[in-house]
Amino acid sequence: MKRLLSLLLCASVFFVFGCGTTPEPTPEPTPDPVLSVSPESLSFTADGGSQTVQVKANNPWTASASGTGISVNPSSGDGDATVTVTATATNSTDPITGAVSFRSGGLSASVSITQEEKKVIQVGDVMTIPAEGGSFAVDVQYNTDIDVEIEASAKSWIEFVAVRALQSGKLEFRFAENGSTDPRQGTVTVKDKNGKVSPITLTFVQEEKKVIAVGDVMDIPAEGGTFAVDVQYNTDVVVEIESAAQSWIRFVAVRALTSGKLEFRFAENGSTDPRQGTVTVKDKNGKVSPITLTFVQSENKIALEESRIKSSLIQIYNAMDGPNWNIQNKWALNKDLSRWSGVVWNRSTGELQLSFKDFGLKGQLPDCFDGLSSCVRFYIENEPGIIGGLPESFGQLSNLERLRIDQTSMTHLPDVFGNLKKLQQVFITRNELMTGQLPESLSSSEKMEFLWVSNNSITGSIPASWSKVIGCSVDVGGNCLSGKISYLFKNRDEIRSFIKRGNLWQKDGYGFDISDIDIPGYDFWIDDPVAGPDGSLFTFDDVISKSKYTVYVIWASWCPFSRTLMPALKDYYETYRQDGLEVIATSQVGGVDENGAGHMIADRDGYFKEVVEKGYDKFYTFYWPDYGTSYQSSTPNAEVYDHNGNIIFSSFRSYPDPVRNRFGKVASYQLIPFLETLFGPATPPDPYESQDYSQDGQVLTLQKASVGKGINIVFMGDAYTDKDMGSGGVYETAMNQAMEQFFAVEPYKTFRKRFNVYAVKVVSKNGRIGSGYTTALGTYFGSGTYVDGNNDKCYEYALKVPGIDSREDLLVSVLVNSNHNAGTAILYRGDQSAVARVPSFGNDPDAFGSTLQHEAGGHGFAFLADEYATNNGTPPQSFINEYNDLYDKYGWYSNVDFTSDPAKIRWSAFLNDSRYSGQVGIYEGAALYTNGAWRPTANSIMKDNYGGFNAPSRWAIYQQIMKRSGEEPSFEKFLEYDAVNRASASSVSTVRPPLKAAEKGNSVRLFEQGAPPVIVK
Repeated sequence: MKRLLSLLLCASVFFVFGCGTTPEPTPEPTPDPVLSVSPESLSFTADGGSQTVQVKANNPWTASASGTGISVNPSSGDGDATVTVTATATNSTDPITGAVSFRSGGLSASVSITQEEKKVIQVGDVMTIPAEGGSFAVDVQYNTDIDVEIEASAKSWIEFVAVRALQSGKLEFRFAENGSTDPRQGTVTVKDKNGKVSPITLTFVQEEKKVIAVGDVMDIPAEGGTFAVDVQYNTDVVVEIESAAQSWIRFVAVRALTSGKLEFRFAENGSTDPRQGTVTVKDKNGKVSPITLTFVQSENKIALEESRIKSSLIQIYNAMDGPNWNIQNKWALNKDLSRWSGVVWNRSTGELQLSFKDFGLKGQLPDCFDGLSSCVRFYIENEPGIIGGLPESFGQLSNLERLRIDQTSMTHLPDVFGNLKKLQQVFITRNELMTGQLPESLSSSEKMEFLWVSNNSITGSIPASWSKVIGCSVDVGGNCLSGKISYLFKNRDEIRSFIKRGNLWQKDGYGFDISDIDIPGYDFWIDDPVAGPDGSLFTFDDVISKSKYTVYVIWASWCPFSRTLMPALKDYYETYRQDGLEVIATSQVGGVDENGAGHMIADRDGYFKEVVEKGYDKFYTFYWPDYGTSYQSSTPNAEVYDHNGNIIFSSFRSYPDPVRNRFGKVASYQLIPFLETLFGPATPPDPYESQDYSQDGQVLTLQKASVGKGINIVFMGDAYTDKDMGSGGVYETAMNQAMEQFFAVEPYKTFRKRFNVYAVKVVSKNGRIGSGYTTALGTYFGSGTYVDGNNDKCYEYALKVPGIDSREDLLVSVLVNSNHNAGTAILYRGDQSAVARVPSFGNDPDAFGSTLQHEAGGHGFAFLADEYATNNGTPPQSFINEYNDLYDKYGWYSNVDFTSDPAKIRWSAFLNDSRYSGQVGIYEGAALYTNGAWRPTANSIMKDNYGGFNAPSRWAIYQQIMKRSGEEPSFEKFLEYDAVNRASASSVSTVRPPLKAAEKGNSVRLFEQGAPPVIVK
C-alpha cells in the first residue's frame, strides 16, 4: 500500500485535459488601475550614462523628467514597458539631482535621480615618484583643451606623454631614472588654453635611491645556498672577495650593471662552527665609494634539528614494529630523511611533515615527540594496530598546523593541546574505541579552521571552552555525546551551521537535548523578494514576521500526495487565516516519467494558471525556477515557523529532537493534524443528521459487461448523508468518478468491457468521520495512513446487487467522505475478495484517483504486493514464508520476490524477452524491506502511486481478468495486448543498486510509508 511521499528528482510534465464545448464568454470587470516602477532610485557617475526602469501598468501612462541633463525615452506607453533614463555630463563639478515622474489612471510613481560630484586635482598636490622612474597618471576633469607646462629644470627627467580625453580622463607623465642617489623634484602646470580655468600645479618628487651601507652584515644559513643583494650603481662594478673567504663565497652574476641584484653562492659548512668573510663592491672608475658586505654563516641549526628528528622517529620505529611495516621504501635509519616513507623534511624552511597511512603500526605511540617540535603536519590514517592515546610530549609540537587521526584503535584523547597555538585543522575521526571526553584545550588555537572529532565513541558533552571556535567548522557527530549545548552559541547562524554539519547525530542511545534551542528555518528560504501570480512582491522575512505561524510548502501537480494535501491545506488556511495562519507555497518540480526521472518545470504561465484554478493564489505563492538554485527532491514537503522564523514542524529535515519532536515529519498526512494543535480542528462541528433513509441500499448500474461472463465490482461511499443522495447529486457523481479512475490505467482500460460495475447508495447518519459521528460503514482512521471499518457491512450492501450472491471474487471499493490522507485494502484469502477504502478528498478524482488505483486495482483486485520499503534490513524468514505461501497457493504478490537470480525470479519470462529489454529489471527494495526483496521496475503504482502498473503487474491483472470473465489466460495473448504498453515505456537500466537508509545528518526524510494491506483468513 503506497500513500506517502517519495523523494524524487522531479521535473516538468505538461498535463493536457480534454475539453467540451466552449461557453459564451462572460464580460470581465474592468480591473483596478495598477502602476509601479522599479527601481525607485537611480545613481549615475559624474560623466552620466543611461539606465533602465521597469514599468508595471495596466492603463496608458506618461513619463516626464525634471533636473538638468535628464531625459526619458519613451515618455508614454500602454501597459508594462522598459523605459530608458539618460543623465548627461555637465561642465560643472556640482552633482545633478532630479526625478522621472510616471502617471497612469489617477496613480503616480517616481524614480529619483542622483549624479556623483566631479573630482578635480587641487593646486599644490604633491606626487611621489619611485627612484627608478616609470610612468605616472593623473585623473583630471576639464571642459576645454588644455596646456601642460613642465618646469625648465625638470624637463630632463619629466616628460609629458598624452591627454587621454580632452575634457575627462588621465594626464600621463614619464619619468627618467635618476642616476644620482639624491632625489629630484619639479613642477608641472596644467591650464585651460582660454584661461577660463585656474591653472593646477602638480609637484613631483622622486624618491631617494637606497644603497647598502658600508659594513652591513649578512647572515647566511648554515646549509649555504644562493644569496642576493639589491644594489644601485651608475657604472659597471668590481666585486672583490676576501681571500680567506674565497673557498666558500663565490660571486655569481650582476643582474643589471647599474641597478639590480648581486648574487653570491655559499658552500655548506660541514662543521657546526660559523664562518665569515667580506665582499667589496666598487665602481671601476672610483667615482662611487666602495661598499663592504660582511657575510656570517649561521651555526648549523638545521643539522642539529635533523639529528633530533631522526632520534625521535627511530623511537617510533622501534616501539611500533618498524621492521615489519607495510611500506615500499623501508626506513633506512642510517640514510637521509628524504628516503623515509611518510617523512617530508624541508631543510630550507625547517618544516617537518609526518604521514603514517597503511603502514601497519602496532602498539602505543612512544613519549618522544619533544624532538619533533618542527612538525607542521601529523597524519595517522587506517592504522588499526595503534592503541592507547597520545603521549604527554605530543603537547610540545608547538608548530603543528594540521592533525589527522583516522581509523585507529586508540582508546582515549588526552588533553595535551594547550600549547598548540598554530593548529588550523584537526580531523580525529572513525576511531571506534576512542572514549573519554572532548579535550578542553583543543579549542586553544585562535587559528582553528576545522575541528572535527567525529564518529568515535567520545562521551560527555561539548566543553564550554569550545564556544570560541564553534563558529568555525566544528563536527562532533557520530559520537556518544549528550546533554544540553545551548551555552555554546552566540547567534542563530552558529546554531544553523553547527546543526547542518550533522553534529546532532550521535550513536544509538545518545544525542543532544536541543529542546532549549530554537532552530531558524531560513536555509530553504529565498533571500530576495519574490513575485506572485499578479506580480506583487513579498519576502519570506516579512510574511513570517507578520504572521503568528507560517507554513512553507513545496508541492507538485503530478504528485498524488500533493493533490491530497493541498486542497486540505487551502480549506484549513481559509478557516484560520484571520487567526494568524499564513502559507508560502511553490512547486519546484513539474513532472516525472514512468521510471521516476524528473526535470524542472519550464512553464511559468502554466504553473500560475494552475495555481489560480486551484485557488492556491490565496497563498503567497511563487514560481521556483525564477529564484531557486537548488531544490527539495520530495513532494509534498513543508515546514512551519513561528513569527520569529524558528522551526516548529519540518519534513525538510530529520534532526533527532525527542523532546520537542519538530523534525522528520511527513507533510502529506501530519501537517494538517499539527496545525490543528495550533489553531483547532480543520472544520467546525457539523450538527447535521440524516432524516431520510429511503434511498439507502438503492443499487445503481454504472456499467454492464459486453465481453465474457462479467466481472462484478461494487462501489459505495461512507459518511455521505441523505442530502447527497439526489439523482445526479454528490453521491452518484462520486461513484462515477471512482469508476472512471479505476479504469483510467492499463490493463483495466483495455479490458473494461469485461466488467459489471455497480454502485450502492449508503446513507450515513453523519457526514463526517471521527469521534462523536456515526457512519453506516463504520469507517475509522488508525495510525499513519491506516483506514478500516465494518467490512461485513460493506459486503452486506454489496449483496443487495441483483445477481451478486456471494463474496467470492468480489471487489468492494469504498469512497470515504474525508480529506484524511489514508488508504487500506482488506484482503480475504478464503473468498479471494477485498474491501478497499480510499478518502474522497472533496470528491476530487485528481486527488483520490492514484490511491484508488493502488488500493483497489493493485491490492484489491489483483492481490499485488507493495513495492516500496519502510524497514531497513532484510525480511525475516517467517515473512518470506508467508509471501511465498500466498504466491504458491493463490498467485498473490507476483510482482515481488526474495531472490535476485534472473533465472528464478518470478518475472524471469520478461527478463528473457527482448521486447522488455530495458523496461523490466531487478531492483532491490520491495515488500516493505530495503534489502533482500526485489521489484521489477524503478517505480510503479505499487511503489509511489504513479507511473502505471509495470509489466509483471499487468500480467497478474490480466490473469485475474481472464479467469473471472471465464477464459483461460494466455501469456502469448497477453504479450500481443501489451505491445501498446511496451511502445510507450521508457528505457531503464536492468539492474539498480539497492535502496539505502538515510545516512547520518541527511536533511530530508526519504520514505515514510503506511501499513501494508491486511490479510484476513
